[in-house]
Amino acid sequence: MALVTSISSAPLMSIFIKRSIREKSFNFLLDRDLFYFTEVTNKSEILKELSEKVSAKINFPAAKIFNEIWKREETMPTGIQNYLALPHAKMVIDEPVVTVAISKEGIDFSAFDGLKSKVIVLLITPTRESELQLNLLAEISNKFKDINKIENILSIENTDKIFDELKKL
Repeated sequence: MALVTSISSAPLMSIFIKRSIREKSFNFLLDRDLFYFTEVTNKSEILKELSEKVSAKINFPAAKIFNEIWKREETMPTGIQNYLALPHAKMVIDEPVVTVAISKEGIDFSAFDGLKSKVIVLLITPTRESELQLNLLAEISNKFKDINKIENILSIENTDKIFDELKKL
């Protein structure tokens, strides 16, 4: 009987692990309610705006979210490359959350390539899951490697279509 239980539990455990990993991927965390166009052109203002969006979703004070993100931003700017900025923080929350703002003008996040950030992805992860934040940051950065794809996506005027294209990356 123990052998049967062991044999049958391995596939179930595999399914559970795969599901758990998938549910903590960028594509799974993307939420249409937390995806929008912004007119803001200033770094602190966009971080406040993103903090307010996340605050409403996770029922956490926007000021605390902003302060954590800003503290991180002052230590090391989160402009990556290819129009991407990835401000992030660890907080006492249950699940990771992603908010995405699209800026047609771009915002200076001191990216390595000198380009203004047009896709600003705010990532908040639970403090108890240090490795999760690193994995998500790497995953999101990898999705933005091809500047031609990103420029094509940014040329789209419709929020829903941009959202769908980002999910395909």
